[in-house]
Amino acid sequence: MNLKAAFKKADLRRLNDKLRKMDVDMRKESTKQLVKAAMAIRNDAVRSVMGPPKTGEIYGKHQASAPGESPATDTGNLAGSINVTSDKDRVMATVVVSANYAMALEFGTRNMEERPFMRPAIENNKHLLPSGIKDAFSVAKPKKG
Repeated sequence: MNLKAAFKKADLRRLNDKLRKMDVDMRKESTKQLVKAAMAIRNDAVRSVMGPPKTGEIYGKHQASAPGESPATDTGNLAGSINVTSDKDRVMATVVVSANYAMALEFGTRNMEERPFMRPAIENNKHLLPSGIKDAFSVAKPKKG
C-alpha cells in the first residue's frame, strides 16, 4: 500500500510558524513557573532567617541561632542577599545567595555547626516544580484554528 500526502508550501509555513510560536510560549510559560517556584523558595528562606525567635546563646542584644536552626538575623544582610534570577532562553530560574558567609551558615564549618536556611526552603517548596512545569505545558498547547 502506498500512501501519498501533498502539502502546500503555505500550509507548511503556517504549521512551522505555529510550532515556533508554541516553542516560544512553552519556554516563556516554563520560565514563569520556574520563577514562581524559585520565588517561593527565596521567600521561605528569607522568612526563616528573619522569622521566629532563635534559641541559641545571647551575645549582648543579639540572640544567636542554635545548631540546626536557621541563622539569626542581626543586620538583615543575609536575608537581603537572597535573590532570584531567570533566563527565558535557557528556561531557568536560580535562587542566588550573595552573602559571603552563606555557605558557612548553610553547611557549617570546622568551628560551627550548620544553620541551614536554603535546604529547608527547597524541601518545603519542591512540590511546586512538577505541577508548575505541567501548568506551563498546558498553557502553551497550540490553540485550534
